[in-house]
Amino acid sequence: MNLHLCQTGYEAFLVKELGAGAKRLSDGLVEGGEATETCFAHLTLKDPVPAEGKSLNALAGAIADFFGASAREERFEGPWPFCVESAADPGLGRRAKTLAEETLARVKSRMGRVAKLAAPGRPGSGPARGLFIYLESGERALVTREAFAGGQKRMGDDPQAPSRSYLKAEEAYGVLGRQPLAGDTVVDLGAAPGGWSYSAAKRGAVVMAVDNGPLKGGAVRDNVLHRAEDAFKFVPAQPVDWLFCDMVEDPDRIADLLQGWLERGWCRRFVVNLKFGRHDPLRVLDRARAFGPAARSCACATSTTTARSSPRRRGLESGSGRGYTKAMRQPRFLLAFLGLLGLSIILPYAPARADDSLVLEEGDKPAKKPAKKKKKGYDYDKSKYKSKIEEPTGSYRFNEKGEPLYGEPKKKPAAKKKKKSEPPEVDPLAPEACGGETSCLEKKSDADAL
Repeated sequence: MNLHLCQTGYEAFLVKELGAGAKRLSDGLVEGGEATETCFAHLTLKDPVPAEGKSLNALAGAIADFFGASAREERFEGPWPFCVESAADPGLGRRAKTLAEETLARVKSRMGRVAKLAAPGRPGSGPARGLFIYLESGERALVTREAFAGGQKRMGDDPQAPSRSYLKAEEAYGVLGRQPLAGDTVVDLGAAPGGWSYSAAKRGAVVMAVDNGPLKGGAVRDNVLHRAEDAFKFVPAQPVDWLFCDMVEDPDRIADLLQGWLERGWCRRFVVNLKFGRHDPLRVLDRARAFGPAARSCACATSTTTARSSPRRRGLESGSGRGYTKAMRQPRFLLAFLGLLGLSIILPYAPARADDSLVLEEGDKPAKKPAKKKKKGYDYDKSKYKSKIEEPTGSYRFNEKGEPLYGEPKKKPAAKKKKKSEPPEVDPLAPEACGGETSCLEKKSDADAL
């Protein structure tokens, strides 16, 4: 029986997608169904077997024995995935990390060369063969050699990208196996602030960014043409190679827009993001799959968090110009193995023609780069930011009427220190030195006479 891992809270959607025989076992865990590509499963373990041990070392030894027996006649030519997952219990996360270290150490002691090829973490999208462990409790784990991976793919940020939304397009390229090339024509509907436009433009494609909002950051370049108009009313002068669409809008309205582009032959390939909101995700997915037999809907990751941008920013990013609505705060689902939210599919729609190009219409101008604003008050040459703004030398004082006085305050003259008076010099032969009226010489002569 296959085991499917999903995000907590979406077990019901996964059970419905898998169909008969599937059931929820615990938070984020569903049993049953085929080990094939699904939208709501992050990782599918194919026919796992139990491994038990009363201690962590005993459990690691049992898992190492299972791997050694199954890989005895197997030849490892490259990296293989070594993935350890755990149940939703808070204490199992740290125990799973320790179990991974102990298991890999035992595999290394028996199969040193094979252990060096282990790649910790979830594999890329699609079927994979390696060692997959799911820790159910402190003394029991489910182990298998084969799995099907989906979910999100972690990617690094690009400092020139105007927003994090470009990661969705970047991830779609890797999963779908193709990307815009130099000279390709791209229309990006609802482009602002320009994350997807930047993703295509940096590869040399000519991009028509359609949005009433402004472009920012790396999207402001010579091969990105900005059209400030409604994305739903935009009509291209001729067919383009790619259609991009990432708008905060009703998924049915986006699907209608895409269907119109396909029926009119305005694009050859497309990447579209559908944000479900309160709609049934499986119904929206079925409609997306009906766009054509060549449409590829890949693995799905789900997210309960909204975008990081502000509500007003999300309204500007929508090509329709609509603001933030209550439905947008609902959980969104990510289909087609994208990095953040929504559904993306790619479809070869018509054969490419070399004579097609994106033509500038009257009034179109390349986006101009805004003048760079220099930040004042910081010293970038030093390791720490230090203010260059000097504080006023004089302290703030006020007169009797409460009016401020500026300038240096008058300093009071320092009080002179009084010198300590020294006692007057006394003549040793004087009578005062001998304590009386008789001089010291007279006393001495009296003493000699005696």
